[in-house]
Amino acid sequence: MSSSPDESKSSNASDRGRENKSNVVIRRMTPADLYDSVDVHMNAFSGYMNTSIGKRYAFRFLEWFQARNDCIALVAELAGTVVGYTVGAEIGYNKILYRDLFWTVAFGAFAHPFALIHKGAVRQIKIRMLSLFGLIAPPPNISPDLKSPVFSLVGMAVSDKAGKKGIGTMLAKAFEVEAKARGAKSIRLTVYSTNMRARALYFAQGYSVAEVTNAEYLYYYKNL
Repeated sequence: MSSSPDESKSSNASDRGRENKSNVVIRRMTPADLYDSVDVHMNAFSGYMNTSIGKRYAFRFLEWFQARNDCIALVAELAGTVVGYTVGAEIGYNKILYRDLFWTVAFGAFAHPFALIHKGAVRQIKIRMLSLFGLIAPPPNISPDLKSPVFSLVGMAVSDKAGKKGIGTMLAKAFEVEAKARGAKSIRLTVYSTNMRARALYFAQGYSVAEVTNAEYLYYYKNL
């Protein structure tokens, strides 16, 4: 698994984490958290393309962010159990991620051929392949007027078993704190248009929606 040769900058998310009034601890993701985080991911995104190619892809995806010093990987822990996670990195990460996970995606598609009939699956694979080889540029105006450096909040999920404790909000705020500690001036992210819960969360956190016509995704951004 790839890792950055550079040491990560000082962080406000300590290895022990921070406990709040709801007894939820937000801390850095460790290798021991990966399987629980995968379960949260598979449950939260059940029915979406990013779970249709199996747990192996989800594991490698989360492991990629957890293992790199230049990425952010946090978990929410409640009563000793991981009930949520968030991962991200400074923009530009995606080409390296697609390269490193190419064979994992290929194996997942081969092992789960039904995934290819998922709405938008072929289009997404095509986009990622073209991006990998530098043959496609990001869609225009996704992140207007953003200050650099820009970090991307790539993924976040919360277990339904956690109840309504505001864990998504805690993770979003913790990601911002961690990104700012690493020098970020702004954050952008993508949300499935059908994920109303996530859309409400980011709106409440002060994110704006870029005016990009896309039936499947919405693009959010925020200057810190």
